[in-house]
Amino acid sequence: MMRATKNIVVLDVRTPEEYSLGHIQTKDAVILVYSRTGKRSAEALEILGNLKYSRIHNMLRGFLAWKKEGRPFTKGK
Repeated sequence: MMRATKNIVVLDVRTPEEYSLGHIQTKDAVILVYSRTGKRSAEALEILGNLKYSRIHNMLRGFLAWKKEGRPFTKGK
């Protein structure tokens, strides 16, 4: 989805400590929400839906699955 969509917002809802251990680098509004395991991002998705955002997606299984699949990420702040 990230490759196929030109304007996408990736919203990281993990803790600052989790973020410093690695995060997805992105610049560009489809909103893709992720957290460490997917739980907080699911909660954020509900909030965004209540705020009438319609192009929102939850990264299933979160950052841990992303990392386990060998996908690129950045460490540090």
